[in-house]
Amino acid sequence: MELLLDVREERVNFLLELLQQFDFVSIKSKTDKSPYNPAFVEQILESESSMQAGKRTKIALDDIWK
Repeated sequence: MELLLDVREERVNFLLELLQQFDFVSIKSKTDKSPYNPAFVEQILESESSMQAGKRTKIALDDIWK
């Protein structure tokens, strides 16, 4: 069984120390780097935030194939 926890950064060490007290808990460090280029990720996140702010371009269906 795998358990994924989303913990505030300032509480991570406390939680790890607490969990290590149990003999049935095994903690594996998962430090996988993203396979994506950081510049590309930044562009996508920026685009998403601008879309949520209402800054987007609408294209009519008739204009798509011109």
